[in-house]
Amino acid sequence: MSTGDCIPGNPDIAGVGVRIAIYVQTLLCFFPAFWALFDGKVSQGELDAAENQATTNLVLAFAILISSIVQAQTLGLTNYHASIVLNMSWLNNTNTFIYFLLYIQHKSQAGVRGRVSPTWRAWAQHVRELVVSVVYRGTAKTNTTGAGSDPELGQADGVDGASIRSGVERTQTEGLQGHDDYARAGAKLLVKRFVLLLGSLHLSLMAGLGLWLWSNIRTFGGGQDAANGCAATHALLTILGKHVPFASEALRIISLAIYAVFLVPGVNLLLPIVVFLGFYHLHQVVPDSKGRRLWRDTRPLYSPFEVLDSACIQHHRAALDHPSTMYRSTLPVSHQCRLHHRY
Repeated sequence: MSTGDCIPGNPDIAGVGVRIAIYVQTLLCFFPAFWALFDGKVSQGELDAAENQATTNLVLAFAILISSIVQAQTLGLTNYHASIVLNMSWLNNTNTFIYFLLYIQHKSQAGVRGRVSPTWRAWAQHVRELVVSVVYRGTAKTNTTGAGSDPELGQADGVDGASIRSGVERTQTEGLQGHDDYARAGAKLLVKRFVLLLGSLHLSLMAGLGLWLWSNIRTFGGGQDAANGCAATHALLTILGKHVPFASEALRIISLAIYAVFLVPGVNLLLPIVVFLGFYHLHQVVPDSKGRRLWRDTRPLYSPFEVLDSACIQHHRAALDHPSTMYRSTLPVSHQCRLHHRY
């Protein structure tokens, strides 16, 4: 971004040291993620480490956002520096997005208690149950895919999912007790996975600042009309190698649309989940014949939610009953089941 000399300096935001610190912090958050995904599995310890790192970075991101909003309403903040704050906020959100990737990998892999099937429907139901268990006490329903029995829901000792699901057959007192247990379970989840709540609130706060800025960049902040007008005239944004004027109407409309998507808490988590669940379906780390780890394309043949079609499953079951190599060699190539599974 280039500007004229009419914009006052603000080293607390645009200073070289501040920006380098944010850039290095964002870059370093990728190394633990690569290490965790190297073997194709994410352990609970690796997930907790990523959560702690993301939480620490989000606390700093909150401090930057809140101080910028307060300054814009009191001392005044130029639209130029507000755009820098938003750019740094996107970088700080990288930690949250990386945590989503590790969380989806961890919850979708085999051998994990409360595993969520790697399908859009299962994850939508999983997120719905987590939200409903907190917002609407007692209205959450258990998912048949196993998401509802997720141990992260933290069901109280002595209360299982079956007792809650069968509340209609119990007395009113027992039903209310089961509902309270499920509501407390959702609250325990927010404490255990605090980064989910913190990341959602940060996205909402960032979206609010973005909508405020792009609603009218010339009147943003108090008493900064001259500097805002200068930035609108001289400032340029570099997007995918192209220089775009800061006052571009197309840029304004696109920015308003993007920030509107991330405004509502909870809902703004769905888009990252959808994106990373799509990555999970497209690519997976699998060992080759020599035990080396390679990125392999695992696009399914007919549906993004089915690893093996019905014919392949039938042949696979038959091969288990007749494990001779001669029988396997007679299978059609299009129906030979892969030796690796997608989790």
